[in-house]
Amino acid sequence: MEELIITSSGIVNTKGFPCVSIFKFLCEEEEEPLPGSPAQTAKSPTGFTTQLVLCTSVIKERIKQMLMTYVYRWSDIYSPRLRMKKHAPKQLPTSFFGWIIPLLKTEDAVIMDKVGLDAVVMLQFLLMSVKLFAFCGFFGTVVLYPISRMGGDIANGTHPNHTLSILDTSITRTMSYLWVYLFFTYLFVFATFYFTFLNYRDYVHIRREFLLRKAKTISSRTLLVTGIPPHLRSDRKLADYFEQLGIGVVESVHTIRHVNRLLEIIKERAQYLRQLETFYAKYLGNPCHDPRYDPDTFLTEDDGPSTIKARNDRPVLKEGFCCGSKLDAIDCYSDKFNQADELVTKARKQGRFSPTSVGFVTFEETISAYVASQVLIDATPFQLRVQLAPEPRDVLWENIAMHARERWILIYLP
Repeated sequence: MEELIITSSGIVNTKGFPCVSIFKFLCEEEEEPLPGSPAQTAKSPTGFTTQLVLCTSVIKERIKQMLMTYVYRWSDIYSPRLRMKKHAPKQLPTSFFGWIIPLLKTEDAVIMDKVGLDAVVMLQFLLMSVKLFAFCGFFGTVVLYPISRMGGDIANGTHPNHTLSILDTSITRTMSYLWVYLFFTYLFVFATFYFTFLNYRDYVHIRREFLLRKAKTISSRTLLVTGIPPHLRSDRKLADYFEQLGIGVVESVHTIRHVNRLLEIIKERAQYLRQLETFYAKYLGNPCHDPRYDPDTFLTEDDGPSTIKARNDRPVLKEGFCCGSKLDAIDCYSDKFNQADELVTKARKQGRFSPTSVGFVTFEETISAYVASQVLIDATPFQLRVQLAPEPRDVLWENIAMHARERWILIYLP
C-alpha cells in the first residue's frame, strides 16, 4: 500500500523513503482522551496514588479489627466485669464471628443496664445500616447489574460489552430500559428514609424507657453546683437558696469539703492493706481446693478454731536499708494499717474541714432538677453553675473540688 503526503507542490509518494514516514509519525499530534475517561485516568498518576492510599487504609483497619477480635479472648484484661459475682454480663462466644448472633439476640434492656444508652443506639444504627445495605445490594445485584451489563437486552444476552457509561453519548429514545435506573434511584432514597425513620422511632422508645428507669435513681434528681459563693457554703444556706427559687422542694444538700489530708491517710491505709493481703497470700497460699468453697461466707469465732495450715514460713522484712534487723512482715503491716485506720477515724470524728465551692443538691422530684439545670441561676461568671450530677461511680472525687479556673485550663490546654 502506497503512503502519500500532501505538500505545497502536490501529492508525493513516500514509498521507499522511511525517513519521510518517521517524520510524518513525529509530526502527528496525539489525540487527547476525554476528561474522566479510563484512558485519561490511566495516564494520570493521581488516581493510582489515591487508590493505593485508600486500599492501604482499608487493609490496615481490617488487620486492626482482626487483631482486636483475637485479643478480646483475653477476658481477664478486656472483660474484667465477667469476674463479678453479682450483675456480671453474659459471656459471649470467643470464636471469630460467633459473637455476632448472640449480641443481636441480646435484649436492649440488658445492654442498657450493662453498658448504657449510647451503646444501644450505636448497635441499633449499625443494624439499620446492615439492613439498608442488604436491601439495596440485593436489587442492585439481581436487577440493575444485569441490565447495565447486557445493555437492556437481557433476554437475548447478545450484548455483553454494552455496559452503560456515564460518558456514553449514544443514548437514544429507543433505550426504554433506562427508566429502571430512575425507578430504583427513588426506591433506594425512600428505603433510606424508611429505615432511618424506623431507627429513630426505636430510639425514641428506648430513650423514653431509659429516662423512666433513670428517674428512679438519685442521680436523676441531683444537681452538681460549682462556683458556690462564700456566703452560701453550708448545707442549710444552700438548701434555702434553691428552695427560694420556687423550682421544687430540696431533699438534701451536701457541700464538698477540703479533705486532702484525709485522702492521703486513706491512700496510705489502702497501700498498707494491699501489702498485708500480699504477704498473707504468700504465707497461706490457697488453703481450700474444695469446689463448694464460698469465699463470701466467713467463719465466726463461735464456729471453732481455724483448721488452715500454712505451707510456707512467715514472710520477713529488714528494718532499715541494708543491715537492719528482721521483722515479721505480717505483724509490721498490721500495726501500720491499724495506726492509719485510727488516724482516719479520728479525722472523721473531728470533721474540721473547710467547705469548697462545689456541692450536690438533691430534689424530691426529677422535673425540679431538670428545670434547675436549664435555667441561669446567677448572672455572675463562674458562679453557681448548675448541671445534672453524674453517677457516683463516674465522679473523680480527687478533682471534684478543683477551682473553676484550674479546671478550664486543664480542659482547654493540652
